[in-house]
Amino acid sequence: MLAAVALLAAVVAVQREQSVSSSVTLTLDEVEMEASRALGATRAIVVAQAANAELIASLTLVSQIHQSALLSEEPEAVAEVRTARERLTAASDALATALSQLDTVGEILPPSDPRNDPVERRLLGFVERGGVIVPRMVVLFGEANDRTLDLLEAHRLAAARANFLFE
Repeated sequence: MLAAVALLAAVVAVQREQSVSSSVTLTLDEVEMEASRALGATRAIVVAQAANAELIASLTLVSQIHQSALLSEEPEAVAEVRTARERLTAASDALATALSQLDTVGEILPPSDPRNDPVERRLLGFVERGGVIVPRMVVLFGEANDRTLDLLEAHRLAAARANFLFE
Protein backbone atom coordinates (compact mmCIF):
# COMPACT_ATOMS: atom_id res chain seq x y z
CA MET A 1 0.00 0.00 0.00
CA LEU A 2 2.77 2.39 0.92
CA ALA A 3 4.51 1.56 -2.35
CA ALA A 4 1.33 2.37 -4.30
CA VAL A 5 1.01 5.75 -2.55
CA ALA A 6 4.68 6.48 -3.26
CA LEU A 7 4.18 5.52 -6.91
CA LEU A 8 1.06 7.71 -7.14
CA ALA A 9 2.95 10.63 -5.56
CA ALA A 10 5.76 10.16 -8.06
CA VAL A 11 3.31 10.17 -10.99
CA VAL A 12 1.64 13.36 -9.71
CA ALA A 13 5.05 15.02 -9.25
CA VAL A 14 6.08 14.12 -12.80
CA GLN A 15 2.80 15.44 -14.18
CA ARG A 16 3.22 18.72 -12.28
CA GLU A 17 6.77 19.07 -13.55
CA GLN A 18 5.62 18.48 -17.12
CA SER A 19 2.79 20.97 -16.69
CA VAL A 20 5.15 23.62 -15.30
CA SER A 21 7.68 22.84 -18.03
CA SER A 22 5.07 23.16 -20.79
CA SER A 23 3.78 26.41 -19.24
CA VAL A 24 7.30 27.84 -19.19
CA THR A 25 7.87 26.68 -22.76
CA LEU A 26 4.56 28.17 -23.85
CA THR A 27 5.40 31.41 -22.11
CA LEU A 28 8.86 31.52 -23.71
CA ASP A 29 7.31 30.80 -27.10
CA GLU A 30 4.82 33.61 -26.56
CA VAL A 31 7.62 35.99 -25.57
CA GLU A 32 9.62 35.00 -28.63
CA MET A 33 6.57 35.54 -30.86
CA GLU A 34 5.91 38.97 -29.34
CA ALA A 35 9.58 39.92 -29.73
CA SER A 36 9.45 38.83 -33.35
CA ARG A 37 6.35 40.95 -33.95
CA ALA A 38 7.97 43.94 -32.27
CA LEU A 39 11.10 43.51 -34.39
CA GLY A 40 8.99 43.29 -37.56
CA ALA A 41 7.08 46.42 -36.58
CA THR A 42 10.31 48.27 -35.83
CA ARG A 43 11.73 47.28 -39.21
CA ALA A 44 8.55 48.44 -40.95
CA ILE A 45 8.71 51.80 -39.17
CA VAL A 46 12.40 52.30 -40.04
CA VAL A 47 11.77 51.43 -43.70
CA ALA A 48 8.81 53.85 -43.81
CA GLN A 49 10.90 56.62 -42.23
CA ALA A 50 13.70 56.06 -44.75
CA ALA A 51 11.22 56.08 -47.63
CA ASN A 52 9.67 59.28 -46.30
CA ALA A 53 13.11 60.92 -46.09
CA GLU A 54 13.84 59.91 -49.69
CA LEU A 55 10.49 61.32 -50.81
CA ILE A 56 11.24 64.65 -49.12
CA ALA A 57 14.73 64.76 -50.66
CA SER A 58 13.33 63.95 -54.11
CA LEU A 59 10.60 66.57 -53.87
CA THR A 60 13.14 69.15 -52.71
CA LEU A 61 15.40 68.33 -55.67
CA VAL A 62 12.55 68.61 -58.20
CA SER A 63 11.45 71.92 -56.72
CA GLN A 64 14.96 73.37 -56.70
CA ILE A 65 15.73 72.40 -60.29
CA HIS A 66 12.31 73.49 -61.53
CA GLN A 67 12.36 76.87 -59.79
CA SER A 68 15.95 77.47 -60.87
CA ALA A 69 15.00 76.75 -64.48
CA LEU A 70 12.09 79.20 -64.27
CA LEU A 71 14.10 81.96 -62.61
CA SER A 72 17.07 81.66 -64.93
CA GLU A 73 14.81 81.11 -67.96
CA GLU A 74 16.57 77.89 -68.97
CA PRO A 75 14.34 75.66 -71.10
CA GLU A 76 17.30 73.26 -71.34
CA ALA A 77 16.73 72.21 -67.72
CA VAL A 78 13.42 70.54 -68.59
CA ALA A 79 15.07 67.13 -69.08
CA GLU A 80 16.79 67.44 -65.71
CA VAL A 81 13.48 68.29 -64.04
CA ARG A 82 11.79 65.27 -65.62
CA THR A 83 14.63 62.99 -64.52
CA ALA A 84 14.34 64.31 -60.97
CA ARG A 85 10.58 63.77 -61.12
CA GLU A 86 11.11 60.11 -62.06
CA ARG A 87 13.13 59.79 -58.86
CA LEU A 88 10.24 61.46 -57.01
CA THR A 89 7.75 58.98 -58.47
CA ALA A 90 9.98 56.06 -57.46
CA ALA A 91 10.30 57.50 -53.94
CA SER A 92 6.53 57.92 -53.75
CA ASP A 93 5.99 54.31 -54.77
CA ALA A 94 8.58 53.15 -52.22
CA LEU A 95 6.80 55.12 -49.50
CA ALA A 96 3.43 53.63 -50.46
CA THR A 97 4.92 50.14 -50.26
CA ALA A 98 6.57 50.87 -46.92
CA LEU A 99 3.37 52.30 -45.46
CA SER A 100 1.42 49.25 -46.59
CA GLN A 101 3.79 47.14 -44.47
CA LEU A 102 2.89 49.01 -41.29
CA ASP A 103 0.12 46.53 -40.56
CA THR A 104 2.74 44.68 -38.49
CA VAL A 105 2.66 47.63 -36.08
CA GLY A 106 -1.03 47.04 -35.45
CA GLU A 107 -0.38 43.36 -34.77
CA ILE A 108 1.75 44.08 -31.70
CA LEU A 109 -1.32 44.61 -29.54
CA PRO A 110 -4.61 43.08 -30.60
CA PRO A 111 -7.62 45.43 -30.54
CA SER A 112 -9.01 43.63 -27.47
CA ASP A 113 -5.86 44.33 -25.40
CA PRO A 114 -6.61 46.89 -22.67
CA ARG A 115 -3.23 48.55 -23.32
CA ASN A 116 -4.30 49.28 -26.88
CA ASP A 117 -4.97 52.99 -27.37
CA PRO A 118 -7.74 53.75 -29.91
CA VAL A 119 -6.27 57.20 -30.59
CA GLU A 120 -2.95 55.65 -31.59
CA ARG A 121 -4.79 53.14 -33.79
CA ARG A 122 -6.51 56.04 -35.56
CA LEU A 123 -3.18 57.81 -36.05
CA LEU A 124 -1.71 54.62 -37.50
CA GLY A 125 -4.68 54.46 -39.87
CA PHE A 126 -4.01 58.02 -41.03
CA VAL A 127 -0.36 57.17 -41.68
CA GLU A 128 -1.29 53.99 -43.57
CA ARG A 129 -3.75 55.94 -45.75
CA GLY A 130 -0.86 58.21 -46.65
CA GLY A 131 0.36 55.31 -48.76
CA VAL A 132 -2.64 55.90 -51.02
CA ILE A 133 -2.85 59.68 -50.80
CA VAL A 134 0.82 60.57 -51.36
CA PRO A 135 1.17 58.74 -54.71
CA ARG A 136 -2.03 60.43 -55.92
CA MET A 137 -0.65 63.82 -54.93
CA VAL A 138 2.62 63.07 -56.73
CA VAL A 139 0.63 62.27 -59.89
CA LEU A 140 -1.24 65.57 -59.61
CA PHE A 141 2.03 67.39 -59.00
CA GLY A 142 3.51 65.70 -62.08
CA GLU A 143 0.59 66.79 -64.25
CA ALA A 144 0.88 70.40 -63.08
CA ASN A 145 4.64 70.25 -63.49
CA ASP A 146 4.27 68.93 -67.05
CA ARG A 147 2.09 71.89 -68.01
CA THR A 148 4.70 74.32 -66.73
CA LEU A 149 7.55 72.42 -68.38
CA ASP A 150 5.72 72.35 -71.72
CA LEU A 151 5.42 76.13 -71.58
CA LEU A 152 9.08 76.45 -70.62
CA GLU A 153 10.12 74.21 -73.53
CA ALA A 154 8.04 76.35 -75.89
CA HIS A 155 9.99 79.40 -74.65
CA ARG A 156 6.80 80.88 -73.24
CA LEU A 157 8.65 81.93 -70.12
CA ALA A 158 6.12 84.40 -68.72
CA ALA A 159 3.32 81.85 -69.17
CA ALA A 160 5.47 79.14 -67.56
CA ARG A 161 6.11 81.32 -64.49
CA ALA A 162 2.44 82.27 -64.28
CA ASN A 163 1.39 78.61 -64.54
CA PHE A 164 3.89 77.64 -61.86
CA LEU A 165 2.48 80.25 -59.50
CA PHE A 166 -1.11 79.33 -60.33
CA GLU A 167 -0.70 75.59 -59.90
